[in-house]
Amino acid sequence: MYDIEIGVIIDYRRQGINSSMFLKVKEILKQKQVEQYLIEVIQSNASAFQFYKKEGFEVKRNFPCFELDKESYVPFKTYEVEYTNTMSWEQLAGFWDFEPSWQNSIDSINAVSEEVLYSIVRFDNTIVGYGIINKKTGDIPQFAVDKHYRGKGVARSIFTDLIENTQSHIISVINVDDESKCTKDFLIKPS
Repeated sequence: MYDIEIGVIIDYRRQGINSSMFLKVKEILKQKQVEQYLIEVIQSNASAFQFYKKEGFEVKRNFPCFELDKESYVPFKTYEVEYTNTMSWEQLAGFWDFEPSWQNSIDSINAVSEEVLYSIVRFDNTIVGYGIINKKTGDIPQFAVDKHYRGKGVARSIFTDLIENTQSHIISVINVDDESKCTKDFLIKPS
């Protein structure tokens, strides 16, 4: 089970409401024989982070988030970018350096497929890189380039295209696995 969101109105916090809710949820999950309970929390939200640790949650992965003001981005397109309505997920998953978080998973993206744009770059009719952006919010749930084609401007070409095709002025890439140095390096200084 993935916990999408939990919260208590400010005036009612620190009264044990979260703990009571979690106790009830744990009972229900046990009855339903749910084997895994996932939650994502921003570590800078110290009170929430400590609460989840107290409730027995363990940190499995760290996910930094990145944000860019669209106006500050310098466009860069070396390759022609195409669009598609269908993704060959089996092939594209082979480009990944890390498994996406639940929020950015294939199932989550497929659930909102009409809200996103799929941009791809091909070499000799083979997809070598792709990116996905929410056309309205500017969120980029996934992007990846085949390891053999990295450092050639494929990702920058895709990013430029994604940024040009969203209404949002803020571009967000959330839940990047902290272990993926090359992804973080690209997002810090795309080149």
